[in-house]
Amino acid sequence: MFGLRATHHEVGGTALVFLPGLFLGCRLWEGVLAHCADFRRPAFVFERSSIACVSKTMTLEHITDALYAELAAMSVRRAILVGGSFGGLLALELAKRHPEIVERLILSGVPGFGRDLRPGTTHGGLTRQIALAVATQLFFDRSAIPDWLIDASLAEVRHPLRLPIMIRLLRVAKNYDTLSTIADIHLPAALIWGERDTITPLGRWALEARRCDWPVTTIARTGHAPMLERPRAFSRALALAVA
Repeated sequence: MFGLRATHHEVGGTALVFLPGLFLGCRLWEGVLAHCADFRRPAFVFERSSIACVSKTMTLEHITDALYAELAAMSVRRAILVGGSFGGLLALELAKRHPEIVERLILSGVPGFGRDLRPGTTHGGLTRQIALAVATQLFFDRSAIPDWLIDASLAEVRHPLRLPIMIRLLRVAKNYDTLSTIADIHLPAALIWGERDTITPLGRWALEARRCDWPVTTIARTGHAPMLERPRAFSRALALAVA
């Protein structure tokens, strides 16, 4: 379904599991995965994006149970979950529903607290011009993101079955009970955030991190997806968070 695969076969240590985003699967993490050896632990990534795998009737609970089933099939018994944007919600929900496999969470640009994740509008159709305008809002340095990656995301959304799924999942993200989940999971976590993230600003998350004693790292000159804009800097922060 989501296509879990191993990317690094380090012997020993809790596995790092990179969760899919809404529009991107493994492509979200390609730059970070190039530095897998720095983490000194096994690493896994899900190939496909969330909207590519989810049906009209699947709930967030169904999605996380499907992710859990793939982890079990690959004999991943203990994991550090790394989730960006919508993938961060998947990390939280997976930790809530299956805490026995989760050692800690690494979260970046996660929605919640009633904030709308949609950076733009789809009125008038999903044109490439709109996609480029949305990318300008998502990223601090738009030039760091290749056009092919934006085109690949646009192709995902333009699929006739996926637009309603995307809209529904964005609504799920907006209405997600973040505070309740944080209270339920009782797990260590770390935040790695884009310093200039205007889609999911750090503000409210920083307050929760302080309350939970979670470390916070901001990546300078990045927006909503620091793992795409500055993957080497994100990798260094991640290596420190899981050391």
